[in-house]
Amino acid sequence: MEQKARELNVTGALITRPDGNLTIISGTENDVTTYVSWFKNIGEVYGFNPEVKNVAFRAFHKFSLS
Repeated sequence: MEQKARELNVTGALITRPDGNLTIISGTENDVTTYVSWFKNIGEVYGFNPEVKNVAFRAFHKFSLS
């Protein structure tokens, strides 16, 4: 996931939470949009349903705190 974020030129920082989820803790709105779109698409390709809304919410919540 971190490698893909780099490939997508996401400039924000990603952290891995104790539960194993990745959270974007800094960056721009475009970073979040790009990353979440990729995450959603990869879920559709491989047939799983990632919690895209939860990822986006956590990311924007972190942005609002910084």
